[in-house]
Amino acid sequence: MLTIGSGMIEFDPKELMSSGEIAAELGWRNSGTAATLWRRGTFPAPVIDKPRARLWRRADVEEWTRTAKRRPERRLDSALDI
Repeated sequence: MLTIGSGMIEFDPKELMSSGEIAAELGWRNSGTAATLWRRGTFPAPVIDKPRARLWRRADVEEWTRTAKRRPERRLDSALDI
């Protein structure tokens, strides 16, 4: 278990994801996308927000992927359609 701050919040480290792990799982090219979306108010807040450690709860990220309203992904091959 990982204990955070004076509030004594405990997390199993397997429950937490870095921005790089989020990017890898969601197929994003940039690991900074999670933080950018969070700052815009369209992504869950990290449970740990330190200058060198920003971590999200896996359950929050999974819920966001199920419920977020996002633009449909552009088809990369659409330019090749004749």
